[in-house]
Amino acid sequence: MEQSDNIEIITTPNFRRSARKLYNKYPSLKKELTQLEAQLIENPMRGKSIGTGNNKFRVALRKRGEHGGFNIITKVYFKVQEKENQKAIVYLADIHDLVDLADGLVK
Repeated sequence: MEQSDNIEIITTPNFRRSARKLYNKYPSLKKELTQLEAQLIENPMRGKSIGTGNNKFRVALRKRGEHGGFNIITKVYFKVQEKENQKAIVYLADIHDLVDLADGLVK
């Protein structure tokens, strides 16, 4: 995954499992996730807080219309490395297809 000097992005096994199922259905998803990593390096706290360091945000997928896309859940930890030097670790925790959520296929 992506890494800068002060931010590291790690995918969890649950995220990788969910994303792998979606890659066949949406071939452009890999490209979208690469762009997402760059955005998270710029702003690791992206999205709406859903408590205890967890954030949720929507990622639109091209050519899927207004309701197409994915919800992504992240968990952000901050740790102090040296004096006044803080590192953020962003865990990509889960990804859900919004169409599946609307159809009640995701629990």
